[in-house]
Amino acid sequence: MTDRRRGVVRAAWCAALCVAVAALLAACGSSSGDSGSTSGAGASGAGTSDTTASGGGASTTAAKPTGKPIVVYSVTDASGIPFSPALQQFHVAAKAAADYVNEQLGGVDGRPIKVVTCDSKADPAATAACASQAVQDDAVATTGLANLWPDNGLQIVAKAGIPSMNTAAGPQQFISKDSFPISGGSGSEYPAQVEYWATRMGAKSAVWLSVDAPSLRASYLTAKKTADSVGMKMSAVFTPATQPDPTSGVAKAVSLKPDVILSPTAGPAAVIQYRAFQQQGWPPTKLVATGGAVDNDAFFDKADQASIEGSYYSDAFVSYDDLSDKEVAAYRGAMKKHANAAGRSSFAQESFADVMTIYGAGKQIGGDKLDAASLHAFLTNVEGFHVFMGGTLSRSSAPKQYPALFNPFVGIVQYKGGKVVTVAPFFDPFTSNG
Repeated sequence: MTDRRRGVVRAAWCAALCVAVAALLAACGSSSGDSGSTSGAGASGAGTSDTTASGGGASTTAAKPTGKPIVVYSVTDASGIPFSPALQQFHVAAKAAADYVNEQLGGVDGRPIKVVTCDSKADPAATAACASQAVQDDAVATTGLANLWPDNGLQIVAKAGIPSMNTAAGPQQFISKDSFPISGGSGSEYPAQVEYWATRMGAKSAVWLSVDAPSLRASYLTAKKTADSVGMKMSAVFTPATQPDPTSGVAKAVSLKPDVILSPTAGPAAVIQYRAFQQQGWPPTKLVATGGAVDNDAFFDKADQASIEGSYYSDAFVSYDDLSDKEVAAYRGAMKKHANAAGRSSFAQESFADVMTIYGAGKQIGGDKLDAASLHAFLTNVEGFHVFMGGTLSRSSAPKQYPALFNPFVGIVQYKGGKVVTVAPFFDPFTSNG
């Protein structure tokens, strides 16, 4: 699994990364960080990664990137829903990644990355407006998490030939030829949860607990299909979306006495739900949620520690607490320096990795040739491309039912003693035999 987890790390940016990590962490250790920096052409930063070593450490010396900016639109529901405060991390991390690329890695062959943020507000008109603005500004790609993106944004950017790297908010994004989410999200995390508990933990039964929404019913069917294939009995408990108190749903799920409960909850809602499980006497070691819940500030720090100790999560990224991983260390250092943030969030990791994917693709395409069309072509035909802090983009890995899910690799992590610990490195739930 280690080789698969690492993927094929591209030499074009790996060498620069290894040197930049030491310099960035050294800088962060001696200062409070530059929290007011702005991504894009105006960002101060390095040029074409001329690196020098002095003494026992390393530093980067390069010219400021001055070429034509590479515009990336981060379209996210930064307002409009209760979970918006957590989603704002998509904007913050995307800008931090752009600053990191511009200052530490020299941009993309001298071209700076410019991140433009747009609040989709969980509103159809606002989502469509963000997509239209991306087209008007000649964006190379769109990223972020907008819940109404599948119906109100994707088609607009697709018509203009702009690749959508937005986190999947609906099954359409796992099918569209213009959708390129770098993580499998619901498409692979739920199958991974079922595969892991059935074949590795010996679970014979599971209960799905969620609010009643079309997208979550679709996700349940995805999970149940995997459960049926591995001989696990799976049932569902759906609660009204208008019912904020999870107590009755939790009580019903517990009464079924399953071996494990799958619950796609995160943030403040997860805090309340896990407390309800605690009150019912249900152990957190028999709960599993998705990577969206892996967030220190939005969830772990706000929950009663006894209610989450030992709980499990599927995630498409290396644990943000694994500072032995050079990419995680670089990410955490960049978030501290450029965003004055700890970066202990899977959402932030994904947004940062989106920008790093554009950077890595641009290094292969060539900075002078990088545009929406060339990036679209690259992602359409990609094979064996390492995702920063993640798995591997490979068209050959996409399951038949989800042709746009070209990174199905998922790991299983556990919350233990205040940290997120990996218990199962990345695996492909569509091919794994456990």
